[in-house]
Amino acid sequence: MVTYDLGLAWEWPYDADFVALMQETCHRFGLSCLPITHTNVAEVTQAVAAGNLSFQAFLDRAWDAAPVFHPWARWAETNVPHHVNPYRRSVWAIDKATMHLECLAAGLLVPYTYILAPHDQEPHPAAVALTPLGDSFYVKPAHGGGGAGVIEEATSWEDVLRARLAFADDKYLVQEKVVPAQLGERPAWFRVLHACGTVFPCWWDRESHAYAPVTYQDEANWGLGALRQISRAVATIAGLRLFSTEIGVTAEGRFLVVDAVNDPCDLRCQSCHHDGVPDDTWRALAREVVFLVAAARRGSNSTGALTPYPLSPACLSACAD
Repeated sequence: MVTYDLGLAWEWPYDADFVALMQETCHRFGLSCLPITHTNVAEVTQAVAAGNLSFQAFLDRAWDAAPVFHPWARWAETNVPHHVNPYRRSVWAIDKATMHLECLAAGLLVPYTYILAPHDQEPHPAAVALTPLGDSFYVKPAHGGGGAGVIEEATSWEDVLRARLAFADDKYLVQEKVVPAQLGERPAWFRVLHACGTVFPCWWDRESHAYAPVTYQDEANWGLGALRQISRAVATIAGLRLFSTEIGVTAEGRFLVVDAVNDPCDLRCQSCHHDGVPDDTWRALAREVVFLVAAARRGSNSTGALTPYPLSPACLSACAD
């Protein structure tokens, strides 16, 4: 049997650079990495079924994009010892409504939000009081990304009802707009990248989507240490090791978790894309994942980094086939 240290499933064309970086970084540390794509997923599946191929660790960046990878993701979760982001955890944690409630229960601050059942389940919900949300507010589906189905300037209950028709089988969040404080020349809006316990806070421009690393001097000047604490808390809640979190800080100093989990998170590099992850951070994210893979190869759980996250009954129920 051939055993690879890391299996890496990917489907998004823009992931090609990150996959190449992961292969290069694995090679530098004497580890083997097998990318799994549309071109070889059937061959890999046949090889593992025949007992000719196995993996020590797995990173899945394709499960959400292509049905052909779904059976593979389920197989890998059962048969591969170590996972960067366990499949059922990812399925559970990308639900914005669920994570909003989980963050709230854990004591994290979140925007004022109503959560509505899917239109298909409840086509005529009772109207809610919109005054606490301000003059305009967001209406967004619990799943998806890239702004699909999001209404940014809703002002009435009729806007809410219309928005729910876009994804009639999904829950919707009706959420206040977070007005960030101005810290020097920048609005206090952040994308915080998390990789295997290491946190990389970044300023994030909501218009251009451009990143800039939060420096240690920034943290000291503006009291931004809570960004790291919040990211680690979200990691514990979600049970994920590679993701990003969106956080806005208000003039009153409230750190609000606007979007707890982006998974798979966008890992294009800034040198190739103006709205990509800063290159030094991009390379550091890959190193942290490879360190995890190296620990898996040694079979060491001494740091706790490889200890499987327990799946709660709610998570198991939500992710059941």
